[in-house]
Amino acid sequence: MKMVLDETVLNNRPFVNYLLKKQEKTYLPALSYLEYTRQHIKKGKTSSMVDAFLNELKIEVIPLNHEEVRMAASMDVNDYLTATISAAALIMKAVLVTENPDTYPRVDQVRTPEMVLKEK
Repeated sequence: MKMVLDETVLNNRPFVNYLLKKQEKTYLPALSYLEYTRQHIKKGKTSSMVDAFLNELKIEVIPLNHEEVRMAASMDVNDYLTATISAAALIMKAVLVTENPDTYPRVDQVRTPEMVLKEK
C-alpha cells in the first residue's frame, strides 16, 4: 500500500516500528517535513538527526510541486499544510496516514496508524 504520512504519525512508536520493518518507501510531503524538523530543532535536535531517522524508516520527502500547489489552492480549507498534504496524497493516489483523520475531509483514503497496523 502506497502511503503518504503527515508528521503526527512519526511520534507513534508502534507505527514507527512497523515502518522500520516495511520494505516499500513511504512518503512525507515537504511541508510535513518542515513541521516535523521544526519541532525537533526546538527540542535541541538537528536536521541531520531528523534526516537520519527518516532514512532509517525509508521515508522519502516529496517536494512541493506546481500540481500540488494548484490543487491545494482550489481546496476550501484555511490551512495550507492540510491542503498540500491532501493534494500530495490525492495526486499520488496513496493512503494518507494521520493521527487526525477529520482534518483531511478531501481525501477518500485516510487511515490512522492503528488502522494501518490492523490491516497488515
